[in-house]
Amino acid sequence: MALGKLKAPRSLESLSNAIVDEDARVAQAARKALAKVAKAAVKSKPFKTQRYEFTVAGLRGGGSGHNVTAEMKDYFMEGLLAYENVDVGRSAVSFGKDGKGSKKRPLALDLTGQILAISPKRCTLELAVALQPGGFVVTRFKRISANGKSQSDALRNAVKLGLGRVLGFLGAR
Repeated sequence: MALGKLKAPRSLESLSNAIVDEDARVAQAARKALAKVAKAAVKSKPFKTQRYEFTVAGLRGGGSGHNVTAEMKDYFMEGLLAYENVDVGRSAVSFGKDGKGSKKRPLALDLTGQILAISPKRCTLELAVALQPGGFVVTRFKRISANGKSQSDALRNAVKLGLGRVLGFLGAR
């Protein structure tokens, strides 16, 4: 509970481990503290001054017979990599030092989601942003819908809209 009050990002890993504790009271207290720390960690710095490391995983297609999952992942990665302070995937040198000698640890996030519905000209997505380690879901975006001239265009537009919501949540917009 004290870690939740402190909102110290360094406690994320310990709290993530504690949410699966066999003592239900410990797990519940850890979940509450983790919620406070997670929201504080995401909102603690302006977007441009924070480094982010996204893993784009767990994306699922809509069962339309056309494998759109890889296409959707590519669109998300393309959109995220447009920002200089965002890496996609687990990069080897994520703990570099800035000019002042302090470690700049990126905020590690998972972007997951699924296609709820897809047709030749419309796509609806659901997305979630989770912290790593532990996979604590910080926010969800439900029913993100977009139209397009083709299925691929509708998917690209829905991803663009969803990415806008994720980046807006992080303070980029």
